[in-house]
Amino acid sequence: MELDSLLDSQNLVFCGFMLSDNIESLYRERYPDDEGLICLRNWADFEKEYPSTFIGMYQFWAKKPY
Repeated sequence: MELDSLLDSQNLVFCGFMLSDNIESLYRERYPDDEGLICLRNWADFEKEYPSTFIGMYQFWAKKPY
């Protein structure tokens, strides 16, 4: 979970990925309790199941905590 470590080291909160509709639908089916699609542990597991999820460049949002 390299992204999690990066965000922690910079004191940032993960807000989500910019995703294709297909990936978002697959993720929502697999993890319906993660309504905001922000659980990085789930995303790590999802990527193991679907290794091409982040095969190219990906974009995500993060912010400083309030």
